[in-house]
Amino acid sequence: MKSALVVAIFGAAVGCGDNHHNNPDASNPPQPDAAIDASIPLDAFVECSYTEQDDSTNDFNVNDGIEQTGLHFKPGETRTICGNVNNGQFGSDGVPGTIDVDNYGITLDQDSDVLVTLTPPPNMSSTPLGLISSVELIAFSDQTNETVQVGYFETDHAVYSAHLPAGNYELAVYVTDNQDTSTTLPYEMRIATDDPAMRCTQLTGSASYTEANDGVNNTTNNVLDIDSTGVTLLTAPNNVPENTGIGVLDGQNYLFDGSSANEAQLGDYLDMDTYSLQTGANTNQLAVRLDWVTSGVDLDLYMLPATHTLPILTSAAESATSLDEFGTTAVTPNTQYWIAVGAAAADTTTTDLPASYGITVCGEHFVQGP
Repeated sequence: MKSALVVAIFGAAVGCGDNHHNNPDASNPPQPDAAIDASIPLDAFVECSYTEQDDSTNDFNVNDGIEQTGLHFKPGETRTICGNVNNGQFGSDGVPGTIDVDNYGITLDQDSDVLVTLTPPPNMSSTPLGLISSVELIAFSDQTNETVQVGYFETDHAVYSAHLPAGNYELAVYVTDNQDTSTTLPYEMRIATDDPAMRCTQLTGSASYTEANDGVNNTTNNVLDIDSTGVTLLTAPNNVPENTGIGVLDGQNYLFDGSSANEAQLGDYLDMDTYSLQTGANTNQLAVRLDWVTSGVDLDLYMLPATHTLPILTSAAESATSLDEFGTTAVTPNTQYWIAVGAAAADTTTTDLPASYGITVCGEHFVQGP
């Protein structure tokens, strides 16, 4: 496969001057929904394990800036880093659209499943952060020198889940737009122990939806062309997502069954089945797992807002030895999303295709803790 995280490669040419980290969209930030403004008090943080001290030097676009927190993490623990999206920093690092970058060093003492969230401090409105075009939460491995996961702020928080081997990591908040903020916006980044197998258990048995519209050439629901340059939306007739008719309610789990076909390679994939779903009124977070049983097949998992080309969830292991993928993302309620499953051409033995798979979608309602 191309990389441990395809999202990272998408931004390699545009995000940062030295490509130490990779940002998919900072070079061309979208128009904001409204003027970025927030007349909010800088209230004291609650239970901060570490508070930002070096905003002038912790921008990874400038000399690989890292603010070492001295924090250590191991399973069963929680750590909270408190900082600010500072106004007056717009464009100061020479990268177009950058408002502020805060990059923190932390050590994992053991291999850990983590859930990393970004929120305003308790009892403060999430609206100001929500008005910024892009607020990204990034995990970068100093061992492999690559971005290993990214989460995007949607509605009231950003989140990602990841399995991180023991070692040193950089956890960053990357904020971009086409104008500065008018005031400083405080945040809390919380690193907590996760149990993905319990939080979103693999479903089997009767499916909520079964793939039915791949067409005679197995290409009709190939909506996305994905390669190292990014995502391209296909044109007719190969651009019709499977309409599952599912509205994902918080606290409810759903199973989609499908089959990855042996078809002509497009981009980096042999097949790219795409499913459409709707989030419920109280669903602001989704956990998605992909499971299959055919060895020699490497399937990858993507999730995007409908008609968009930037994945908000990517799970793409580097080999065909694993038979599952898992990810967590913040979502906007009452919104249409696409989930795509592709067979990576570089790591898949075509004689083992077609291969059946199951997608478990778990609706969640994120509530900020104390």
